[in-house]
Amino acid sequence: MSRISRLLGLLQKQAADGEVSIENEPAESVETAPAETPTEGEATPDLPTEPPAPTEQTKFITDAVEQMLCQQVGNEMFAYYEYTAAAAWFRGQGLDGFAAWACKQAGDEKCHMQKVLDFLVEAGCTPDLPQISGVSVRFPGVEEAVNGIFEREKAVTKNWRIIGKECIAVNDITTLGLAEWFAAEQLEEEDLVKKIQLQLKAAGTGAGLLVLDGQLYREYGEAAV
Repeated sequence: MSRISRLLGLLQKQAADGEVSIENEPAESVETAPAETPTEGEATPDLPTEPPAPTEQTKFITDAVEQMLCQQVGNEMFAYYEYTAAAAWFRGQGLDGFAAWACKQAGDEKCHMQKVLDFLVEAGCTPDLPQISGVSVRFPGVEEAVNGIFEREKAVTKNWRIIGKECIAVNDITTLGLAEWFAAEQLEEEDLVKKIQLQLKAAGTGAGLLVLDGQLYREYGEAAV
């Protein structure tokens, strides 16, 4: 008989004699709280079955002002192309000073375009931008190129005044601040081009033109790309 068998036999004999009592103790039960049921007349809260839809951003400007600003983005981009084309033409004529000035202005116009575009997005719009075409890449002469640029600057100024008037009419103080900023910027740009016009007229097409070109290069040469 194995050791285990002998041990089991001994335990059974002791249990029969009453020396050992083997009882199965009941396991402790875990009490659970009864489920709460709504009382009569109490509404059961509705649980969401779908995630909430994203809320739309507030649109700060009218559709008319939005359309005018989208068009103005195109005008600023046109001016950027025009200055860039003029810079290339000036450089081809050996006028690096005029080219540097035009490059500097092209960069400013690109920043203006981006400023209006950013404003539209921040105002809750999805800009519908116009196509750009008809930019001149050749000019009869230096004076004609500068005169064309001046006329473009005057057109941009006029457009911003129209936008400003529309903002006042619809009480759009948000866009009015943008229009006022650009009006002040256009004042400086028109004044600059007008001064170059007058200097160019006084310089003529001979040695005076080269002197003026040198002056422009010293002032704007570092901005040339």
